[in-house]
Amino acid sequence: MLYEGFETTVFDIDPCYYDGSVTVSPDASVEEYAATHQLYEKYAAEGLLSDTLERQWRDLFPCAIRMDLDQKLLWTLCQDHLGTIKELSIPLSDIERYIDHVHHFTSLSQVIFMTPNIFMMTPMPVHPSQESWDQYVKERTERDSRLIRAMVHFVQQHTSIHNNVLRSAKVPRYLPTPSRNCPVDILFEILALLPPLENPGSIDTPNWCALVARLPDTNLTYLETIDLTVALDIEQAEMVPKLLSDQPPFLPRCRTLKRLVMDTLGPDMFH
Repeated sequence: MLYEGFETTVFDIDPCYYDGSVTVSPDASVEEYAATHQLYEKYAAEGLLSDTLERQWRDLFPCAIRMDLDQKLLWTLCQDHLGTIKELSIPLSDIERYIDHVHHFTSLSQVIFMTPNIFMMTPMPVHPSQESWDQYVKERTERDSRLIRAMVHFVQQHTSIHNNVLRSAKVPRYLPTPSRNCPVDILFEILALLPPLENPGSIDTPNWCALVARLPDTNLTYLETIDLTVALDIEQAEMVPKLLSDQPPFLPRCRTLKRLVMDTLGPDMFH
């Protein structure tokens, strides 16, 4: 969606998701566009489609085209507004072009990295041998590793060029990898690149990880409420105590704290 006004320009086009519960029917206009631009051949050459794929994946072809068009439209809309965009959702399958133009995003304060989508689903062998399966896993792992590092690279580049402008970055919870989960250490690596929270008065679950990632540099003088009523993801809940154990107790720094709702922090709770 494109919201009017340069001061509040937001670009966010949802990619095409598929959970296996529906079948996408071919659309005549989509099919015509595909034939005109030889997209069947293009996707097949890139390994995105195959006659050997199960029917449910081949039925996704119109969805693949729509997502391809969404990505092109998103980038086209960005062209005349790179310097005024404040919030942006970037599909990981198209992240390289955004990295190449990161110096133009002078007002970007929030970025959301999006996945999964069908362009990131390497076709799975229908009747795999051990060798083909190992190759499949290897290709998926290498590709996803590149995309994960690309998220970090984008944030690194932006924060180094536009100091303290980018203040929020969200990584996908899941990736279409054999392990499925986006590594939680990548989240904290990215959060550590962002500026600390500005004199927070309250902390809830969404910004708790951001606080922990930059805890030594965060001014806690005005913090009155820590309310983690909503539970963290399991991986985040396991990572936070490890990070806190390497730092001095922080609750004594919260001199105006009035409300604390959370599970134990470990030794920090007893200082």
